[in-house]
Amino acid sequence: MSTDVTEKGVVAFLQSDPDFFVRHPNLLADLNIPHGQSGGSVSLIERQALVLRERVKALETRMASLVHNAQDNRRLDDQLMLWVRGLLQSSEAVHRADGMAKGLSKIFAVPSAALAIWGAGQPRDTHPWRVSETDAAVALADGLLRPICLPAEAHQAQVAIGILSPADRDATSGGSVAILPLRVGASPLSFGLLVFGAPDASRFSPDVGIDFLERLAELTSASLQSLAAPRPLGA
Repeated sequence: MSTDVTEKGVVAFLQSDPDFFVRHPNLLADLNIPHGQSGGSVSLIERQALVLRERVKALETRMASLVHNAQDNRRLDDQLMLWVRGLLQSSEAVHRADGMAKGLSKIFAVPSAALAIWGAGQPRDTHPWRVSETDAAVALADGLLRPICLPAEAHQAQVAIGILSPADRDATSGGSVAILPLRVGASPLSFGLLVFGAPDASRFSPDVGIDFLERLAELTSASLQSLAAPRPLGA
């Protein structure tokens, strides 16, 4: 009979016979296992305790991360509620648009923010958010079904940064940008754009979640859609 013993065979045997160490309790203390950190050896019981401590530490780290994320989500919900309350206090869409960028920047601690609405019925010198329908930002927003986050050097980001003030453009250089298209319902055509900029490249990095930005875009669109200029398909 073959006496060859494989590693998988030992593992399978111990898994199939959980009472093995009950019948041979001396092995728990007699078996010496290399200690990965100290270079020495420890008993099987000590090794099990070390493994359990490492698992507990990993679970504690995971729990701390979950608590931190929950706190961040709660903070964002509170900020969103504060922002929506401010929108409801203004009965005129024009007034909401006038204070949109500043309000978002303040409540959500966004270094740079700007709003653009195509062909709104007021001159740009009266309302800086008025943008011509020929602006490159229009084509950019039409091509976005969801908000996106990009490095400031990306082509789409550079187009969007064009609606920021000169000072904000300089501050965003080398950083990151979030671009939020505004549209009425499921319309394929946008009526505006929100742009957030930050000097920190990680603030709006491409790998961040956009669920909150989607909610923000939907609420902004709903509050400003009365300012949308008619845009026939194919125009």
